[in-house]
Amino acid sequence: TFAHKAVEIRQPLSDFLAENISMFNYLFNLRKVESLFSFKNESIHLVLDSKNSLSEFASMFKGVSGDKFWKLHPHLKKTKNVPGFIMIDNALPSEILLIHLSSIAKIIYVYHFKTSTATENYIKNKNIIFKRLYWTV
Repeated sequence: TFAHKAVEIRQPLSDFLAENISMFNYLFNLRKVESLFSFKNESIHLVLDSKNSLSEFASMFKGVSGDKFWKLHPHLKKTKNVPGFIMIDNALPSEILLIHLSSIAKIIYVYHFKTSTATENYIKNKNIIFKRLYWTV
């Protein structure tokens, strides 16, 4: 239904993504992403990193319970592993990832820099909590 033309979205982006999640599952292989989660804990901690900050912020999460994931911004081409975190493919749009996760996890904490403010403004869900990261330099 979306082939070869732009489609105006006339509803909140969260609703559009949720209604079309099966199409996005097919396009982005969300089941593969889902297989990375342990679900031993009911919370997920996701860092949306737009600065390739890695070690500067990874230490903040020592001792935090729940699954921990790190996703670089799509403009960052070099992916490094962050100790204690599972890396998420940076080509996967954060908005789609969050809508999918919100259907399978009790609570998702999303840590981001100001550059991810659009994601926070577009995705409204009762089990997603956004927390801003700040540079101290």
